[in-house]
Amino acid sequence: MSNALHLFSPNHDYLQFLSKNRKKKDRKEKKKKKKFQRPINKVRLVFQEGYKKHTCKIIYILNIYLYLYIIIFIILILYNIYIYIYIYIYIYILSIIKCIQNCNETINRVANVLKSYNWNTRLLKCVGVWPLQIYDPIFLFFFLYLSIHCSLTFAHLIFSPKTVDNVVSNISENIILTMTLTKITITRINRESLGKLLIDVKEDSLSEKYKSKDEKEIFYKYTKLPPRFILTAVISMTLAILLYYVNGLKIGLQIAKQNNSMGYQLPYKVLVIIDLSDSRIYALLCVYQTMIIPSIVFGYVGFDCMFVNLSTQIVAQFAILSHKVKEILNNPENYHAGMKKLVLRHYRLIRLAERLENNFNIVIMQQLLGTTIHLCISGYHLLMDVHNFRSKETKDNITLVLFILYGFCVISTLFIYCFIGECLIQESTNFGNAIYNYEWYNLPAMDSKFLLICMIRTKKPQYLTSGKFAVLSLTIFTDVNCQKFNGIFVNYRSKLLLFFFMNNINI
Repeated sequence: MSNALHLFSPNHDYLQFLSKNRKKKDRKEKKKKKKFQRPINKVRLVFQEGYKKHTCKIIYILNIYLYLYIIIFIILILYNIYIYIYIYIYIYILSIIKCIQNCNETINRVANVLKSYNWNTRLLKCVGVWPLQIYDPIFLFFFLYLSIHCSLTFAHLIFSPKTVDNVVSNISENIILTMTLTKITITRINRESLGKLLIDVKEDSLSEKYKSKDEKEIFYKYTKLPPRFILTAVISMTLAILLYYVNGLKIGLQIAKQNNSMGYQLPYKVLVIIDLSDSRIYALLCVYQTMIIPSIVFGYVGFDCMFVNLSTQIVAQFAILSHKVKEILNNPENYHAGMKKLVLRHYRLIRLAERLENNFNIVIMQQLLGTTIHLCISGYHLLMDVHNFRSKETKDNITLVLFILYGFCVISTLFIYCFIGECLIQESTNFGNAIYNYEWYNLPAMDSKFLLICMIRTKKPQYLTSGKFAVLSLTIFTDVNCQKFNGIFVNYRSKLLLFFFMNNINI
């Protein structure tokens, strides 16, 4: 119904006309748009492609810059880390250097103590008498060897012709060999007490804490002596014994060349039991006598090194104890504990010094007597040299060199003995002086009385004796050397002794 009305309405044709026109216009406009849109689309595509390329380049450049910035940033971070690490390492190295500088003296102290003990151990182990490790087969070998040789030397003195050369050289050789035999025998007999003394002294030296610089300097001053003494004594004694042996061998060969009927003469004078006319037997006996060189070097010098090693450690402990007095007494918090520690330490050192004296007083006596007699006889032999050879100057030169070298060895050893005895006396009395110099009179009555008891005890110094007869000190050294040089230069007393000596041997 509505459709019918609509179809028959007056505006129907007009509307259709308008719609057709609109459609035509739309078609035309679309055609126009299509004509204009094609170049525009091409321009757009070109522009879009160019924009894309341009933006890609920009993004690429920006990415490069970004990467560069990141790399630079990482480098800066790493550089800062490197600087911090370098500063830390530098500070750490400085702290290590300071620690090394602070501990340098302690390291040297420990090194000197261990070095001297190791060298001394090797010397005495070679003859089997190291107190901490006795080896009986080696000791018995050297003991029997030296006993037989000393017996043959003494028999040669009795049964050989009584000439000045024979008597003087025989006595000088027999003295040093007898001293060597005595030293290794005493070491073997006193092995237990010497072993305990070595352990105690070594523990005290290495376990003691040296806090102040002065204490370290004091200990280093004493501990540097044993290694130097060991090197000097071993080298000089080895050279002296070798030169004496070579000189005796040379003299024996020259005598055999000059007079074949007398046969060969051994470097060391002993009673000849077999015929020495055969060169092979003579060579074997010369090789046999070469064992005297290690016997003297290891036995004679090794025992002296052990004495120097032990005594210097004890003297150093006395010196450090005297230095600790002021430090402990000035500490009001642990005053009584510190005084107790001082007294116990002093008591222990007194016991160590007494044990040292008990073990070495006999050897010190034989050292003083033996070196005095030996140097006097050697000096007399030097002055009264026998003219057995045509080249007198050569023999005089060799004898003089031997006397100077051996005299240096013996006198330096004797000086070390006396010097250590003097140091022990001085350092043991310095403990009482250190207490006296403290303001003990300002203390309470009980504490001052306690310190007075300590001072009274230190009035009796610790010392080493020569067989319980004479105190070992520098005074003894000067007295002994005066006697030696009086014997060498033939003073009034030595002239009487020489006259009596010449009458007895019927010269």
